[in-house]
Amino acid sequence: MNHLRKAQQGGVEYIGATNRNDGVLCFVEKDSRNEGMVQEGNCIGFIRNGDGSAGYAIYRAREFVSTSDVMYGYADWLNESTGRFFIVAQDMIKAKYSHGHKRSAERLANDRVMLPADKYGSPDWAFMGRYEKKQRLGKLITAKKCLCKQLSE
Repeated sequence: MNHLRKAQQGGVEYIGATNRNDGVLCFVEKDSRNEGMVQEGNCIGFIRNGDGSAGYAIYRAREFVSTSDVMYGYADWLNESTGRFFIVAQDMIKAKYSHGHKRSAERLANDRVMLPADKYGSPDWAFMGRYEKKQRLGKLITAKKCLCKQLSE
């Protein structure tokens, strides 16, 4: 990252090999030095290396700059809800990856993730999207109730 400048305000997300903070390490200035490094959002990042993070996945909604410790995949079925559902399912196989057994493109291609299927046996992206949105809404409602309770005390 020594060729990138940390942004004092705003900037582009700098993604690294961590499953904390959705992979965001910091924000960097978007300028001529990194314009070729900026990647499109709406993708899944598969963490290859990392201290305890190898094997996890992250969803990236917005454009970003990344270390080489994360591989990215794009698909037409991806949106924030299906992406977040997928990374939770994908994280269930994370145990097979570690520093001695790093994720590679070949290993990633051979991974099998269990997903809900429709009546034709295809992944049911619509169900996954609805389910994830319902889960997120439930968490927001719970957080709002807790906040209201704290404010009334």
